[in-house]
Amino acid sequence: MIYEYTRSAKSQNGSSQIAIPNLHTVQTLSSEKTANALNKSLPEDRSARLNVLIQINTSGEDSKSGVPPLFRGSPGDADGGELKQLAKHIVLKCPNLRLQGLMTIGALELSLTATETEKNADFERLKETRDLLSEWLVRELGDEAKGRWGAGEGRLVLSMGMSSDFEAALKAGSDIVRVGTGIFGQRKTKDEVKVSAASS
Repeated sequence: MIYEYTRSAKSQNGSSQIAIPNLHTVQTLSSEKTANALNKSLPEDRSARLNVLIQINTSGEDSKSGVPPLFRGSPGDADGGELKQLAKHIVLKCPNLRLQGLMTIGALELSLTATETEKNADFERLKETRDLLSEWLVRELGDEAKGRWGAGEGRLVLSMGMSSDFEAALKAGSDIVRVGTGIFGQRKTKDEVKVSAASS
């Protein structure tokens, strides 16, 4: 059994995340500082590089983590410097990590209002960002670097969609969906956990 870490990745949590047995992927990477912490924390005897997905804030919500997406047609793909530099940093400076792809937690409203004929704008933005980043990585690092990122030869995977919208995400081309609530039920709030602990 392998594990995927989907909670917010922070540099100070690097060693505790790495301590998870059979950790396969961290899906929530959004800074060079956290990438460096994860890279440094990996044990020397680990048999394979740790897969990481960069979290993209496709909805632009302040409450969401992640770096800004890329937009086709923007001069120099404006506002994409942060994502490009983070991706390049992982590939070139973090030998224990493998940039596997991109992840987003889109706006709930878009998931609820998207219909069979109307596409989810967050999912489409992540796909466009993946395509632009892939093109940029090949231009910047060359074809020979393709073996150092993505699943297979430079194909960045997409993690988008949760229990409420996973079907739409799969139709949109998601490789990974996060359906913990659909399997395990709603997570207890901190207050519910405190009450439960106090009564036992």
